[in-house]
Amino acid sequence: MELLARNTSRLPAWVRPLAEGDAGAVVDLGRVLRDYHAAAIAPHHELIQDGVAADHAYRVRALSSSGLDGMFATLRPMMDWRPPVLHVTYLLDRDLHLRG
Repeated sequence: MELLARNTSRLPAWVRPLAEGDAGAVVDLGRVLRDYHAAAIAPHHELIQDGVAADHAYRVRALSSSGLDGMFATLRPMMDWRPPVLHVTYLLDRDLHLRG
């Protein structure tokens, strides 16, 4: 919510209570997200899990056959491995140093 609080002038009116830390707004958001999950995601849980498992297996095969370069190549265009840096397309432009 800190990011929201820093940009309140550009927020739609319905987001402002969240940015201001209104507990009721947070509770309401949680309820809406739970309802959405129950209606839109939970009924497809098994299909989603199968997709995640297939993607994981694909990445493991790429890693074992082509190393890190090959595995990272499967993540394009969202990510691009240019050793020693993994470039990730993201909303904010920032550097994140993992330090090992």
